Amino acid sequence: MLIREKEEGFTAVKSDYLAFAEKHAADWRLLFSVANPLSAHGCYEEVIPIWEKAYEAQEKPRFTDYHTAIAHRYLLLGNKAGAIKAYEKVIHILKTGWNCRFGKAVDDVQAKINFLKENV
Repeated sequence: MLIREKEEGFTAVKSDYLAFAEKHAADWRLLFSVANPLSAHGCYEEVIPIWEKAYEAQEKPRFTDYHTAIAHRYLLLGNKAGAIKAYEKVIHILKTGWNCRFGKAVDDVQAKINFLKENV
């Protein structure tokens, strides 16, 4: 798909990326690699469910990258409530998956949530 995208453009392969993600919904690595070009081309609403599926498919402990990326895309879409929810999921993952109950990692994400809540 990447070679075809370079030759024919993103529009020609977008449906292939989405079909590939659907076909490989149980492989978080493939989902994550498909999500990146979709996001790079501004397909934010379509990429969010792919990142969510990648998160669910990954073995525990799961990475926070998915929900951090989701939060950023929600902000680009102007959806602060969605971003807050995604950041809250990051904190949940840090606390339950990585036993990181306090400290800089949690504080930084909480600061983002607080900023968004104060500036809604």
